Amino acid sequence: LMMCEQICHAMCEMASAGVLHRDLAARNILVQSMQPVHVSDFGLARRLLHVGSAAASTGSLVPVRWSAPEVLRTGAGWSEKSDVYSYGVTMWEIFSNGAEPYANRSDVEAAEAIVGGERLPRPKDCPHQVYALMRDCWHQDPARRPSFQ
Repeated sequence: LMMCEQICHAMCEMASAGVLHRDLAARNILVQSMQPVHVSDFGLARRLLHVGSAAASTGSLVPVRWSAPEVLRTGAGWSEKSDVYSYGVTMWEIFSNGAEPYANRSDVEAAEAIVGGERLPRPKDCPHQVYALMRDCWHQDPARRPSFQ
């Protein structure tokens, strides 16, 4: 849980600075023994002109299994709330011991499931309250997702 809190804190700092990560996933979290985790890989990151606005994709690859439904539908719609969606998937990865989201599906099938409202199951040893937070992060309506604050 501490890792999730540290990731949230880092993402809060980014959101406050008007930066979208757009590729938040466990593979982009650097972990060292007894040290705070670090969010890395800003290759898809973009700065927003206005905090709270949305950004469009510029033809870059989309990390399908971690992307919010609005991003998968349009290729646009990147916002803090789409990073919140990815944060929920990253939490799921952590509580699933690094399992790949939608592992038994192709990217196309995973995208169809996400856009259709299907969400990842509760990991075996994940507390119900933590899974409830994941589900909040995955809300179909971006406005109903929590912020990193």
